[in-house]
Amino acid sequence: MALVLFAGCGSDENKIVGTWKGYVNTGILNTSVNVEYTFNEDGTGKMPLLSSGINIDVNFTYTIEDSVLTIVTDTAILSQTKKYGLSFEGDSMILVDENNEKLVFTKAE
Repeated sequence: MALVLFAGCGSDENKIVGTWKGYVNTGILNTSVNVEYTFNEDGTGKMPLLSSGINIDVNFTYTIEDSVLTIVTDTAILSQTKKYGLSFEGDSMILVDENNEKLVFTKAE
């Protein structure tokens, strides 16, 4: 049984838990914005969003299957489903979006 628990410790589901920070290209004049995701163990998470000068936490649910991260938001300000290719390299989480854009996030201390 200890072997099974140890083997599970390296899974993507366990690695993703925590807060990750990175930058995303906005597509407007080659600018980027700070992005932060917090993933909880129970498949929920939050993403701070700045709207009209007000910080709002956007709650989401997520699943990981076959190295694909699916994030579902369903709120009054944001309702969408996004799928990303998911991998980890050291302390970095790498997401690849539907346009093959590579998004690199670093685990927050």
